[in-house]
Amino acid sequence: MFRVDLSMNQQSKLEIDKWLELYSFSHWLGCHEIGKKTGKHHYQMVVWRENKFTPKEQVAARNWWRSKTNSVSHGAALASARKVTNLSSYSGKDEKTGENSQLFSTITNLSSDQRKKIPKWKSKSAVKIKNLEKLESTLKTVSKHLTKSEFCAKLNNIYYEIYGRPLMHRNTYIKYLFKAGYCKSVDIINYVFPMAIPGDDSLVYENDNITKNQINNYNHYC
Repeated sequence: MFRVDLSMNQQSKLEIDKWLELYSFSHWLGCHEIGKKTGKHHYQMVVWRENKFTPKEQVAARNWWRSKTNSVSHGAALASARKVTNLSSYSGKDEKTGENSQLFSTITNLSSDQRKKIPKWKSKSAVKIKNLEKLESTLKTVSKHLTKSEFCAKLNNIYYEIYGRPLMHRNTYIKYLFKAGYCKSVDIINYVFPMAIPGDDSLVYENDNITKNQINNYNHYC
């Protein structure tokens, strides 16, 4: 992972090209972007090297950028990527081609075939929305004649297929049991207020043998 605080212009590209050649990088891909929170102009890149840096070499490569960036502080970061595919997708997410391309916005020596192999970047929020839509659309195909237990088991299986882990959240089961018609509003209220809503004794569980005094004592301690 490489990031450097530079504006989008020819001088910035020349500086980056010089650095890439000096430290013997074999391939690279990056785009200029502006931080949404900080407003900083910078290039976000993924860079490949035939031989891994030693810690000392990595520090030297990062320190080369001292006094060369737009930042008051160091203005450059260089680290080994834990998820190269994700970093490659992210680094190329702002790449513009054709009429939308801008000079010096993208810096890369990857061929078009190599770039096609990089998955399109998907933000966490987009992935979250897509997974939720898939979960709810799949649940709509589930039989309406299942018992509550069978429905919950089916929900867990679908959840596992999408998220790769079992569904451990009790409230999520309640939510989809309610949406599928397995429980009513009063069941939800009784779940949230297992004894009573203060001032309304009618919402106490029907099967609970609780006296008026017990309810009042419970409300007193809440």
